[in-house]
Amino acid sequence: MAIAFHWAIALLIAVNWPIGHFGETIEARLGLNLVPFHKSIGLTVLALSILRLVWRLSHRPPPLPLSISRWRARAARFTHAAFYVLIIALPLTGWLRASAGRYPLTWFGLLDVPKFPIARQSAEAALAIGAHKFLAWTMLTLVVVHVAAALHHHLKLKDAVLLRMLPKRARSGQAPHVRQRGN
Repeated sequence: MAIAFHWAIALLIAVNWPIGHFGETIEARLGLNLVPFHKSIGLTVLALSILRLVWRLSHRPPPLPLSISRWRARAARFTHAAFYVLIIALPLTGWLRASAGRYPLTWFGLLDVPKFPIARQSAEAALAIGAHKFLAWTMLTLVVVHVAAALHHHLKLKDAVLLRMLPKRARSGQAPHVRQRGN
C-alpha cells in the first residue's frame, strides 16, 4: 500500500504542479482553463495523503539498508516528514484559496466540495495564496532533492533504497539488508 500511495501521489503532483504554475499561460495561449482540473487533482492528493498518513501511522516503514549512514538516515526521516506536511498542507492551502474564489469548488464536476468561509479580498485569502505558492515551490525543491538522492543511492552507492520503492521490487519478495537500529 505504501508504494501505491507513493506513486499515485507522486504522479498526481507531477501532473498538478505544472498545471498550477503554467495554467494561466495555457489558458491565454490555448483557451483551455485547467484550474478546475488542478483543484480536483489537489483534492485527490489531499484525500490520498490523509489515507497514506493513516497507513503510515499503522504500518512501520521497512528499515533502511545497512549502508546508510546516520546522517543520511536522519536526512531521509526529515525529508519524509517534510513531504507528509507538504502533501497535506499544499492541497489545504489550495482549498482555502479556492474558497475565497467566486467559482464553485467541485471534484471533477462530480461532487460539490464545501468552501471555507473566507472572503475574497481578506487577509486570510491573501495568506492562503502566498502560502500555496510558497509550499508549491518548496514541494518542487524537495522533489528534485528526493529524486537526486534516490538516483545517487541507485547509481553511485548501489544500494536498495530506490529499488525498494519500485512496484516490481515490492512483488519480488527480496528483502534488502537492513539496519539493526531500525529506521
